[in-house]
Amino acid sequence: MTNLSSSIRLLALYISWLLLVSVLAACVDPEDLMLRGTVDIIVVDGTITNLAEEQIIRLNRSKSDPLTGRFGTRPITKAIVEVVVDSSQVVPCHETVDGSYQLPSDFKGQIGHAYQLRFTLSDGTKYASNQQVIQPVPPIDKAASQFNPKSIFPALSGFYTAGHDLFIDVKDPVDQRNYYRWDWKLYEKQEWCKTCYKGVYAIYGDITAQLMSAPFPQGIITFIYRETRNCWKTATMN
Repeated sequence: MTNLSSSIRLLALYISWLLLVSVLAACVDPEDLMLRGTVDIIVVDGTITNLAEEQIIRLNRSKSDPLTGRFGTRPITKAIVEVVVDSSQVVPCHETVDGSYQLPSDFKGQIGHAYQLRFTLSDGTKYASNQQVIQPVPPIDKAASQFNPKSIFPALSGFYTAGHDLFIDVKDPVDQRNYYRWDWKLYEKQEWCKTCYKGVYAIYGDITAQLMSAPFPQGIITFIYRETRNCWKTATMN
């Protein structure tokens, strides 16, 4: 009887274990869910400064594809864009390229004055920002860079981690809540400088380089040339 009871208990435990495994296996079955993105927003990118430079407002629509759910952006064209100064002066912008609206070339912001962005889409929808007053920016007292072998995280391309950390010292007024953004230009020396589409690149002694059109077999339409002289590319960082 003892052996039979032990066998029955072992059989019951074995059956319970099988049931537990079955339940666990059922819990990890993948669920085939089709998630669709539904984002559809307007993105406004623009800065008004008190510098003698181009003042541009960019309008884009960020929208997910109804079939794939993937995100994409497209410029918003044919909008009426204007900047209101001190609630009284209206300065219109003109569209230069698709989605880019530029203020007049002689326009620049002034410290202490209030600015508001207003724009109307081609379908008549109107938008307006809050007023923002341009505050004086404290001068940079000191700028320094320091090499950091672990500056980049996560690593670029899986293994690039080194970089230069930049530091600046300013005297920010303690009685104000200010937000700052600094822009600078990065100069990069280029190894490949000329790309010719359906043409060749030629230099005749000291004469300026020229692009010459020429017929080529189908599929051979772009040539990239190594530059023997100094060739630099600039990029604006912020």
